[in-house]
Amino acid sequence: MPAIKQLFGHLRWYEASEYALMMMMVVSVPIHWRLGVWCMALLGINFIIKAAASRSLGNRSLSRPAIACLCLMVLYYLVYAVSISYSNNPAEGWSMIFIMLPLLIFPLIFLLSDMSYLTIPHHKTLIYLLAATL
Repeated sequence: MPAIKQLFGHLRWYEASEYALMMMMVVSVPIHWRLGVWCMALLGINFIIKAAASRSLGNRSLSRPAIACLCLMVLYYLVYAVSISYSNNPAEGWSMIFIMLPLLIFPLIFLLSDMSYLTIPHHKTLIYLLAATL
C-alpha cells in the first residue's frame, strides 16, 4: 500500500477531503451503518464545496448508461414515495424512505462528482481498506 504522502500529496484540498471521507466511509459502513451514513452526508457537503471551489458542477464525462442508471434510481424512489400514499401506515413508509436514502445519495455523489484525480493506487487503497474491514 502506498504511503499517505504519495496518496494525498498531489491532490487539492477538496479532493483530499473527498478521498479521506471515502476512506472513512469504506471503513465505517461494514462496522456501523449510521457512521457510514454520516460519511455519505459529509461527502455530499464536500461535493457542494468542491463544485463551488472548482467552479464546475458535476462530471462532464457522464455516459448514457450512467445517466439512465441515475434516472432509474430516482424513478424507483419516486414510485416508492408515491406508494406511501396508499399505505395504511405512512409514518413507517417515510421511515423506510429515510433508511434507504443513502442508497440513492451514495451513487449520486459518485455519478455527479468528477473523480478523475483518483489513480490506481487510490483505488487499491480503498479496496484494501474494505477487505480489511470485512
